[in-house]
Amino acid sequence: MLLRPVIAAQYVRGVNSVEGPWAPVRDTPQHDNTLTRIEDRMMAGLQRLQRVPTPARASIVISVALLAVLIDWVTGADTSAMLEYAIAASVAAWLCGIYRATAIVTVMLALAAVLALGAEEHLPIWQVGVNTAIRAATLLLIMVVVASLRRHIDRAEFVAHVDPLTGGWSRGALLDGLELAVHQAHRTGAPLSVLYLDLDRLKVVNDTLGHAAGDDVIRRFAMVVMRHARRSDVFGRVGGDEFLVVCPSTDVPAARRLAERILADPELPDVSIGVAQWMPGRTAAQLLADADAAMYRAKAR
Repeated sequence: MLLRPVIAAQYVRGVNSVEGPWAPVRDTPQHDNTLTRIEDRMMAGLQRLQRVPTPARASIVISVALLAVLIDWVTGADTSAMLEYAIAASVAAWLCGIYRATAIVTVMLALAAVLALGAEEHLPIWQVGVNTAIRAATLLLIMVVVASLRRHIDRAEFVAHVDPLTGGWSRGALLDGLELAVHQAHRTGAPLSVLYLDLDRLKVVNDTLGHAAGDDVIRRFAMVVMRHARRSDVFGRVGGDEFLVVCPSTDVPAARRLAERILADPELPDVSIGVAQWMPGRTAAQLLADADAAMYRAKAR
């Protein structure tokens, strides 16, 4: 999708229950805020790396790996380059996954071993082999940890920002996306419209046929909406039986045509749709309120 809300990681520290002279020193609020800022910047940087195109990602990983080998070769056998190799392995695992990272690190260590054997004051072959094996085992452990961390972060982002029933955006992610869309419309001057949709008889279905049947109605409704929305549009659940489609670069006539296509779909359950367009000076909350009011006017007809 075109719009991607800013995802901020929040870390909550537990309170240690140990008191007395042996109690650990707790972080001061200022220290805690500093660590939080550092963590947020690190996560923002890692997320930007994730959005880099695949060829650029491969170039970054290969460059970091070659730099680690170069540092190891220049500093010689008397200096350990384990930190450089750990950084290269971590970057490879984060950007490429465990399998590609393993292949890259294998080539990196093989090249380092060849350079070590070719040096003027090279170590014995058995010692180079032992050092390489130890490095490989250590780097493999680092890569497994980093790849697992990346997978858990991606899963947490998915759970936090995707509505599990419809596959659209959750309320928090949707409102963040609307804020971003308003900011972009204000900056570029492009039109922005939203559709506010409400399932009319969902409560009746839930009360008479059960919530499982109501969930089926919501899923069918979401499939219809996403079938007609553009790839640049953002669809999500505001709450309960209310949904929103954010349509960037779309004026009211185009948004109404989208609403008409949705309403004309024979698989669509009973729904009321309100359309509103952002105007300069209006906030995202005001735009949402305008669309909500338009939806209630449509429901009253």
